Amino acid sequence: MWSQDKKSHLTRDPHVSSFYASQRLGGFSFYRASFFGKIKTNRGRAFALDKRSESKETEALEGRYSFFALASERQILLSKIRIQKQKTHELQSGILLNVKVEKWNKELAGPLNENALRQKLEKRGYSVSRYVYSPGTYFPDHTHTIDKIDAVLSGRLKMTMEGKSIVLQAGDCLAVPRGIVHSAEVVGSEPVVSLDATKD
Repeated sequence: MWSQDKKSHLTRDPHVSSFYASQRLGGFSFYRASFFGKIKTNRGRAFALDKRSESKETEALEGRYSFFALASERQILLSKIRIQKQKTHELQSGILLNVKVEKWNKELAGPLNENALRQKLEKRGYSVSRYVYSPGTYFPDHTHTIDKIDAVLSGRLKMTMEGKSIVLQAGDCLAVPRGIVHSAEVVGSEPVVSLDATKD
């Protein structure tokens, strides 16, 4: 009772009341300042973390873009190098290789035989020789200093030029320009009868 009376007495004193009020308000102000200060601090940290995360994502995206950009530039450069090498080869050899097989036309030239095929080649200014290649015959990569045509009367002859392979059969003719690397191989168990046409 005494403490309550004393407390009520003290609080009734205007000087004491103002003192307690100021202490309470001061404490509340301090608490409020601390509380909101922590909120501001936390917000600042969160903002900094967001900025840092955003920066890392931006750097990652820029890194990916740089990688793909460099890869694309590399592909373009390699493509240009390949084209330049091809053009250089064409300029050095003086020709543009076009691997095309000429088929025997029965309607225009009649039935296929050695004399008819030989006459066709000789009319073009070629000297013609007849060869027979046994199964398993293989001619590795080589070149000629003259233009020639490989013509097949029977069997199957695989010709490879500049990485392109074609199997010649009866009535097929393939022009082989001078200086072009090529190879030939008999395909199957049947011998190949061929007319070798050459022209200086």
